[in-house]
Amino acid sequence: MKEKYNPETTELKLKNEVLSLLEICEKIFDCDLKSKCRERNYVYARMTFGSLLRKRGYSFERIGRFINRKHATIINYERNLEVYLETDDIFRNRYGLVEEELGAICTENKLNIASNFIEKKDKENYYLSLPHYNKELINHINFLNKQKKDLHLTIEQMQMQ
Repeated sequence: MKEKYNPETTELKLKNEVLSLLEICEKIFDCDLKSKCRERNYVYARMTFGSLLRKRGYSFERIGRFINRKHATIINYERNLEVYLETDDIFRNRYGLVEEELGAICTENKLNIASNFIEKKDKENYYLSLPHYNKELINHINFLNKQKKDLHLTIEQMQMQ
């Protein structure tokens, strides 16, 4: 029997995702995303927060409400993100760290869902879903390898200076 859509449960999951991302950004960038400060570190943290929520389908307006900004600010962040990622090594590394931590949290949640699935459904259905989870794990490993390569390049650049 398929579970019914429960808006309260869905909204709670979304809030947990946003709060997790907010905490990760504040920890890695060492700042308060909701503050009015316009220093580079704060802007980069907000830019990362907005970008990762946009990838998850959140609207500009909703992202802005989370961090006390207008939707136009989030649009501006989105437009400028690629330039900053290409030109600022420190920002690129921090962005990658936030993305990686958020991915780990989401992967952990998916694994919890999978374990609940096993308990609730018969094992045959579980084995049919394994290729999907295997593909996700391979994608995550590829992402981590790319991050490792980027970190090594950054270290080499720093040593050459």
